[in-house]
Amino acid sequence: MKKLFLLLVLVWAISCERQDENSAKESLIGNWEWISSTGGIDGRTETPVSIEKQVKIVITKDSVKVYENSVLKQKNSYKISREKSVLDNKVKDMIIYNSGFRDSFMVDSQNQLHLIGDCFDCFASLYKKAENQPSQARQIASF
Repeated sequence: MKKLFLLLVLVWAISCERQDENSAKESLIGNWEWISSTGGIDGRTETPVSIEKQVKIVITKDSVKVYENSVLKQKNSYKISREKSVLDNKVKDMIIYNSGFRDSFMVDSQNQLHLIGDCFDCFASLYKKAENQPSQARQIASF
């Protein structure tokens, strides 16, 4: 009976973890418009105005596409996982791209996406949920 109880607790814990990952992934899916980024070795802040570039991220259930001025610049597959951050050793929701790069993420109560590169001197970026899809984007580069 004790073994059965432990097995049920284990199954429940695994299903809760999957449910949390699915919930985190669902909050990411959509189109996001870049607001600002801060970081780098010099701690600078960049915005669409300061660098004269519009950036949009389109996140689907299996890929992340990055558009710069309506041109597809990157396409990556990804997975969501709870991982320990190298920045503060705390477990966080992470987007792990097929390239191996990781971003911790959070969608706040104002429906803004916070992406924080999980490396020293990386950037922390802020995005707002977009109204519509980049339907006319030209695809000239894909990574």
